[in-house]
Amino acid sequence: MLGFAVASAGGPFAIAAVYMTGSAHVAPSLLVPATVIGLALFLAPLTIWLRYSAAVASGGGLYAFVRHAAGERLARWQGWIWTVAYLLYLPYTVTDIVYYLMPAFLPLSAPGQVLLEILLPVAICLLIAFGGRMPVVLLLVSGAVQLAALSFLGALTLHGAHLQGWAVVALPPVHLWPGVLGGGAQVASLLVCMSLVLFLGGEAAGGRSSLRRSLAIAFAILCASTLFSSLLLAVSTTPAVARSDLPGAVLGRLYGSPAVAAATGLVAVVSIAGLIVAEFIALTRLWGAMFDLRSRTSVAIISAFFIAADAASLLGPRRFYALAIAPSLIALYLSQFIVFAAYPLLRHRSGRPDLASWALAAVACLWSLYGVYGAVVAVALS
Repeated sequence: MLGFAVASAGGPFAIAAVYMTGSAHVAPSLLVPATVIGLALFLAPLTIWLRYSAAVASGGGLYAFVRHAAGERLARWQGWIWTVAYLLYLPYTVTDIVYYLMPAFLPLSAPGQVLLEILLPVAICLLIAFGGRMPVVLLLVSGAVQLAALSFLGALTLHGAHLQGWAVVALPPVHLWPGVLGGGAQVASLLVCMSLVLFLGGEAAGGRSSLRRSLAIAFAILCASTLFSSLLLAVSTTPAVARSDLPGAVLGRLYGSPAVAAATGLVAVVSIAGLIVAEFIALTRLWGAMFDLRSRTSVAIISAFFIAADAASLLGPRRFYALAIAPSLIALYLSQFIVFAAYPLLRHRSGRPDLASWALAAVACLWSLYGVYGAVVAVALS
């Protein structure tokens, strides 16, 4: 459960080596305050998920939460929107790995990229179809490897960058705070997929308490690793870090060697592949709860779509990625908005309505709407 929860956020190493600078949209020197703000902001959705899971834990995950709080009709809408988000997530994440991330540390020929674009989803589908518990065990092992790799990369970077006191965590000037606040909201978005672990609620040993404990511990681990990552990126002043599709590989090359850069890229790819596995598993659990489908049937349907979509993406991989990412993110944040908006109804049903519940829901809803806004703006600018 803990390994799955850590992997659900994309993995601590992927956050550090791939997503941090691009998602925050702030200068590396502003990443530390933006990260602190983002992690504090994320406490609102996290608290709502934890309180939901104290009332219900099942394979339905977020869908079951909304059904318990607001009824079947709204829950169906939430489940369908969430399904669209992750059915798109699966294939475009493979395209991201093959056509954006791997070229940053491993030169690939065009035929090699085509082969990987097909083989990677096939391998993931076979692992989930015939691997039994192995996928979840691999996620736990992957999480441990990522934390070790992050510690190693951090030691190299801090030693090579000659960290000067606490200058990199100084508060930014007032005129930069709007950008820092927006960057904080983006940093919080890096953890949105942590809700995937909630779809294992029906099979967790220990039930609700085990689910909530795993989610809370995973958040603590990701807080520490994300803050550490922001520090690493802040102490490196080279513009190449902020510009790169794989900033972690730049750090590895600057303060280590080409071999360290390649190893950094490989661990980042494994980290993101772990997120694909977690998404796939969560989809099968949702479909079992929402459509009463057997696990094998869900795996077969999802596998067919996943492989077919990645095959179709070969007609124009970068175009496919650009077309898929925005609707996926819009659907993801809309599905979360429904969960957060229904939360006060849960408190009302339990006989404990309070102002704090409404405040938590308001903060989480605004954050999810900000995610929708960011995706719409990205479409408009593309």
